[in-house]
Amino acid sequence: MFPWITVLLMLPLAGATFAFLLNHNTNTHNARNLSLWVSLCVLLYSMVLAANVDFGKAGLQLAESHVWMRSIHITYYVALDGLSLPLVLLTTSLVPLTIIGSWHKPIPCPNRFYGFLLLLEFFVLGVFLSVDVALFYIFFEAALIPMFFIIGAWGGTDRLLATFKFFFYSLASSLVLLMAVVYLKVGLNIHDFMALKAASRTLPATPALFWAVLLAFSVKLPVVPLHAWLPKAHVEAPTEGSMLLAGVLLKLGAYGLFRFLAPVTWFADSPYILTILSGVAIVSLLYASLLALQQDDMKKMVAYASIAHMSFIPLAIFNPTVMTLTGAAIIMVAHGLVSAGMFLSVGLIKEATGTRQLSALSGLATTYKSFAILFFLLILGMVAFPLTLPFWGEVVTIWGMAKEHAWLALAMSSSLVIGAAYPLHLFRKAFWGKAVKNAAPLKSLPHNVVAAIIILVALMLVLGLMPQLLVAPFEKTIIHLTQGGL
Repeated sequence: MFPWITVLLMLPLAGATFAFLLNHNTNTHNARNLSLWVSLCVLLYSMVLAANVDFGKAGLQLAESHVWMRSIHITYYVALDGLSLPLVLLTTSLVPLTIIGSWHKPIPCPNRFYGFLLLLEFFVLGVFLSVDVALFYIFFEAALIPMFFIIGAWGGTDRLLATFKFFFYSLASSLVLLMAVVYLKVGLNIHDFMALKAASRTLPATPALFWAVLLAFSVKLPVVPLHAWLPKAHVEAPTEGSMLLAGVLLKLGAYGLFRFLAPVTWFADSPYILTILSGVAIVSLLYASLLALQQDDMKKMVAYASIAHMSFIPLAIFNPTVMTLTGAAIIMVAHGLVSAGMFLSVGLIKEATGTRQLSALSGLATTYKSFAILFFLLILGMVAFPLTLPFWGEVVTIWGMAKEHAWLALAMSSSLVIGAAYPLHLFRKAFWGKAVKNAAPLKSLPHNVVAAIIILVALMLVLGLMPQLLVAPFEKTIIHLTQGGL
């Protein structure tokens, strides 16, 4: 059998290796060309791989399994299913768009910068494709290393504090997740996600495992009060780092919750615990939305918006039905597209005007008419406007919640009002009114950035018009993942 998945993993790894081997004083254009062509090859290959997947099946496909470290029971076990494939395609789409968005900028040590971007793609794909829990953990933790260097070496003036927070929170959650993985393998003799699913109804309730996994992934998601590292990381990260941090890296925590907790939510050992945790997730949702509304820095506003939108996912995990989990899975893809587009747009505004502060901006629609239209479409995505992809994710989640917990559905619905306030406030402050004097003429906007934003907006709208492209594979896999017992 052809090793489809191994080839997918090796392509970005080989590209990263070649990029690092380039002289660090090499022309930016050479490193950029190499990384773009590699990332486009990965994208095309992932599309070919998707064409070989039978969407009528719910289980694992194209699986590869080889013993890696027999003594400690670690297997190179990788596969695809309807939950991981859309996230794989999201990752392979965002990386070339990130590179395209940086095409006009001089970047110090470009070979290392683009090498880290491709290395990040390799590790993130490894997370989505891993079936062995130890292999998942290795990829999950390794994915933080490239982002650490991207922020630390190419970030803003306060990047050292941002990387310290990023490292501290990541290290703490990593140790907790490691203990959970060791307990699964040694204590319960469960080595992969399929074994966890198969044993989920016969295992004794293990609250300690539930709390360990929940804590580890809540930091990476993140949810309040474990969120303090994210706004600083976004503010100090270069635009490319923010795009991939929000677009794909935050999805690792959400994906981990799906794989580890969705089959065994009952491990909490008490329905009251899940109700309390749902209340905490609601507080996270509302608190982050209110903080977003107060921000003057557009980048920090989008960062808090990410926390708010991602808070829908733990709510679905704590109240698992096929509808809530399907909606949460759609939110992962929708948030990846919209947040990447927003961070790219905010970076473009900063380049054109010299500021990200709303108090210093006004009338950008007068100067940038075409860009204003694109930005407004992204704003519609942030407010989950009908026929955009975020609309389907949030509405399906709330609809599914209303069938079981009306009070949670009401609280989630009320959050949509605040969730609409800060994006519209951002657009009103920055784009309406009298044009700012330091705005560059329209022709100065880099065409590569505008093209990348157009593609992201188009994906958001096309999938919003045809949500069944995501609903079908997600729904089948979620029914399979939860053994049809929801």
